[in-house]
Amino acid sequence: MNLASVWKRLRARKAFEQDLQDELEFHRLQRADELVRQGHAPAEAARLARLELGMIETHKDQVRQAWGLAIPDMLMIYLRTSWKSLCRHRSLALGAVLILSFSVAVNVALYAMFDIYRSAAPSWIRNGALVELSLRQNNGNRGANLSDAEFLALESTLSSLAEHVIRSKAIRMQANRRSDGRTSTAYGVAANAAYFLPLARPKLGRALLPRDDLPGAEPVIVLSHEGWRQLAGERANVLGTSVVFGATRFTVVGVMPEQFVDFQAFPSHFWVSNAGYSQWREHFQGTDFTRSNDVGLVGVFDSAKARLQLLTQLNRMPERQGDNALAEANLLPRTSLFESGDQEDVQVAAWPVFTLVILVLLVACANLGNLMLAKALSQQQELAIRASIGASRSRLIAQLCLDSTVIAGVSAILGWLLGHLWVNPMHGYLLSIMSETGLQPIAVQLSGKTIGFAFLLCWIAALVFGLLPALSVTSKQLHQQSKRDSGGLGMQIPPSKLRRALTILQIAASFLLLTSAISIAWLANSHHGVALGMQTEVLDLRHPAPTAQLRQKIADLPGVTGTSLTLRTPLYGSPPRIETMVDDQSVLLGFNGIDQHYLDVLGIKILQGRNFTRAETESGSSVALISQATATKLWPGKNALGRTIELVNVGDQRRSVTVIGVVRDVISGLIFSGIDPSNVYLPASSQRGAMGDPEILTKDLLIAAPAALHSDLIRKISALCLAASVRQPCDPWPLQRLIDRQQLFFVIARNVSALLAVCALFITLVGLFGVVRFNVINRTQEFGIRMAIGAHHPHLIRMLLADLGNQMGWGIALGIPLSLFLSFGLHRVFGMPWYGIVLSYALTVAALIVLAAAVTWWPARGVQRISPNLALR
Repeated sequence: MNLASVWKRLRARKAFEQDLQDELEFHRLQRADELVRQGHAPAEAARLARLELGMIETHKDQVRQAWGLAIPDMLMIYLRTSWKSLCRHRSLALGAVLILSFSVAVNVALYAMFDIYRSAAPSWIRNGALVELSLRQNNGNRGANLSDAEFLALESTLSSLAEHVIRSKAIRMQANRRSDGRTSTAYGVAANAAYFLPLARPKLGRALLPRDDLPGAEPVIVLSHEGWRQLAGERANVLGTSVVFGATRFTVVGVMPEQFVDFQAFPSHFWVSNAGYSQWREHFQGTDFTRSNDVGLVGVFDSAKARLQLLTQLNRMPERQGDNALAEANLLPRTSLFESGDQEDVQVAAWPVFTLVILVLLVACANLGNLMLAKALSQQQELAIRASIGASRSRLIAQLCLDSTVIAGVSAILGWLLGHLWVNPMHGYLLSIMSETGLQPIAVQLSGKTIGFAFLLCWIAALVFGLLPALSVTSKQLHQQSKRDSGGLGMQIPPSKLRRALTILQIAASFLLLTSAISIAWLANSHHGVALGMQTEVLDLRHPAPTAQLRQKIADLPGVTGTSLTLRTPLYGSPPRIETMVDDQSVLLGFNGIDQHYLDVLGIKILQGRNFTRAETESGSSVALISQATATKLWPGKNALGRTIELVNVGDQRRSVTVIGVVRDVISGLIFSGIDPSNVYLPASSQRGAMGDPEILTKDLLIAAPAALHSDLIRKISALCLAASVRQPCDPWPLQRLIDRQQLFFVIARNVSALLAVCALFITLVGLFGVVRFNVINRTQEFGIRMAIGAHHPHLIRMLLADLGNQMGWGIALGIPLSLFLSFGLHRVFGMPWYGIVLSYALTVAALIVLAAAVTWWPARGVQRISPNLALR
């Protein structure tokens, strides 16, 4: 009997049952007629026919079984029984559904976010048709991608190795389109025509063509749907119009569809030809451009030959000599929106997040097991009666497992719906560190795979944490279950011990999540509002070479309290280092070139000595300021003023500088790196480098102004830059923006870990409440007898809480070794001190004990309502 015929009969079940009834009635009437012909009275013949046919329902069941309908019928009986059972224990069922669905929603949302970067990529990429060139240096580090010159030198070789060669680079450009004189930042790709060959057709116009990269070709641009809106106002007649980046005018030749996705992890606003991008670079004298190319090959003929040939040719180039020599030139398959070299890093970075989320699911599953165990124990008498009248143990286990499966199915549906509501807000929040710069994440849609993932999680939860209670309760001595708590897995694990194990598992997982949340919160708070040693009401002009006239116009703007030129703006990463000789010892020190206004603009206090003079900065005199940490490092306990530091390899020679001042320590690199371990300030100007070294010129302009005026000043400063030269636009950034961006990672990590920890803690506390309440109900007769022979209520409450305390101790003992792995990682990566880790452990233990005592005290007081007389009776 095949499934199609069974399904056909199920669909026409009413007609099938009527036909079966008519068939049996026909045989009964035929036998009755035959008996009448034999001489029996009609009434007697009808009675005898019914007796001979007999057990009509049994005959029906045999026919249904023969036609494959017995299994669906039995399943419906099980489902009706499970539904009635869950309705009788609706509070347990509702709690299990809500808790499990919440944890499933978080897992589904995270899985959908991770999967979208693979599934949103064009299908031919996911099939492995595209491979990317990935370079590795001799020291194992990832080598820089091909420069423009290297690509042009290898272009003919690459074309001979594959059917199509895709050349692209992600770029950031500023469009001159606003009426107020400001520029708008747009993100896109410079690419060749092969970039669009396998992709979707444009909505309007055309894509890039080979002729767009020919010498002298007009710069052209293809807009995405979002770029069409932002850069062209969504005009219907946009084809043939221009978008101006700096001094270069790009002609719009196409607009891509709204749902179009290329190879980028973040949606692009535009695509320009490589020739057009090169023209823009020639007319743009800023520093905000990309030097290297991403190279992809489609239809590689011989991978081994291609790797060897490319490696040999690259290592012959001057740029790849010495320390830049390559050890490998790999062709890695591109299977997602992440670059092949980044995909493994992304997966490694995702593991900690997945681990925390899975822990929440584990806590929810353990709670589900506890709830299902409590429900099964409350049905012991019913199960014993069913066993006594012939129900097999396998049937009872199947019934109990079906109860948990029904809960899991409802939880999967509810969890998927919650995940659908949460996924895009969660995605946007987790990537807000990128969204803050103007990049928008890909919209996440929950696909059919996520539905299957939700049901898979719930099915595992039902199978493992629903099967264990069923096996534990339905032992071979089931008829004795109503008398004593025995039986279990092979009659070795009684329900009471299983319940304790599930509770301990919840506590251990909650302990791990709580210690993680407290540790990450400690790190986030330690980096939030950290003392930088300087003021942050400063704007970074972000201009390649501000002229004296532009600097003066900016200084004259209302609200500007000072300006300063520096070699390097603080907070953009670790400061550069220079080799020095101090007292015949080689020391590597961080350094910066500054003018005489730098300390005043940033509010850096001079602790000893004096500041630079204008004459010293303009001439690059042989003097220096050092930070307090540098003075302590070089001359501990001694006066640093007047001492000499010899700078090695400054202008291809050694130069000596005299310390004229000691300034307060600051954080000029990444915030989580802390105070600069060393910092030497050298006098320099935009015309003459420090010590005559042309590499140490002051080119970054810092502008001091009150934070309340920053928005208005940014608009005015941008207009001044464009008026001075469209080839050199500026993009002023407040230093506070850099601080917020660096702190945002810790804030997101803190909030996510805190949310997961609170959820796990809530689930655990609900489980502890249920455990104590169930113990009170299940041991009512025992407690009543104890009170009858003299036990007092406080003694019984302490006995209940002592048992719970024992489980708390075991759970914490299990959670501490697991938490040590996380603590060691935080200590190694972020320098979290061990006293902070110990403090987080102490706070976690205290929080668990206090909250557990608070939520279990009320159900434990239920023993006061137990009547000793009723228990004895």
